[in-house]
Amino acid sequence: MEDWYKWIFSGIGVFILGLLFNSEKSKKLLREWFIIKVKKRHFLLMAQKIGFQFNEYKALFSINKDGSSTSETTIKIKAVNGEISTRDHKIYTTGGGSFKDTDISVSGESTDIDSVLGKVILNDDHSINIEVMFSPALKQGGEASYTITRKNTKGLYAMTSGEVLQQIKGNKRAVYGLYEFSRCIVRFPTKSLYIKVTFPENYDVIGEHFFDVFTGQSWDRAEGEFQRIKKEGTIKKSNKDNKPIIELSVPYPEIGLSYTIKWIPPDNME
Repeated sequence: MEDWYKWIFSGIGVFILGLLFNSEKSKKLLREWFIIKVKKRHFLLMAQKIGFQFNEYKALFSINKDGSSTSETTIKIKAVNGEISTRDHKIYTTGGGSFKDTDISVSGESTDIDSVLGKVILNDDHSINIEVMFSPALKQGGEASYTITRKNTKGLYAMTSGEVLQQIKGNKRAVYGLYEFSRCIVRFPTKSLYIKVTFPENYDVIGEHFFDVFTGQSWDRAEGEFQRIKKEGTIKKSNKDNKPIIELSVPYPEIGLSYTIKWIPPDNME
């Protein structure tokens, strides 16, 4: 009941703000407030049905000049219904690269259980399946976090537009312009999604929006969600120590959609 009071009174506050100022800014605040409230209710409902939720899903990608990379995916999980003893974590390549010879490690922690462990149960050129084990099982209300670190060998990412074209001609990647990608597919109720890509020093990152949203593993754009993120401005491009950085933050992302950071590689590497 307390949540409904918060819903009503916070909604009245935003509505009054809109009436007083009747500006585009207040209308935007009202629209964003309503969308987030609806998404939160859907998130809580799905978490109850599935039995757990991700309070945070953070994916950090650091790309090197030879196309190798290091990625760290940290997930904070909470049991909502029943118990969680294991769960699968699946990863797929996005472009024409390969997971061959990828070094994978899993670490975890929890104040509610003794240990969080992980093991690779499948690793081929284009997919990785990791089993995460909770000991003892996470009970209702219990929380844990785990981090999957991948050190990918040379060539996972195409570093020039020429490489992208070569992969397209060799049928090693889908034709979607000259873009290279890093993306996360949302499979479970997630409260907060954050993706960050750090590029090599002095790398020339080209693009228009630097993000996209697709349905599942396809390249079909989820237009409504794309426009929402575009309006809310949760994509950010910056530079630190001469290294370009692109970040995407999405509160309550939709299950079944693939949130993507994209860029066009330069013609040549310096």
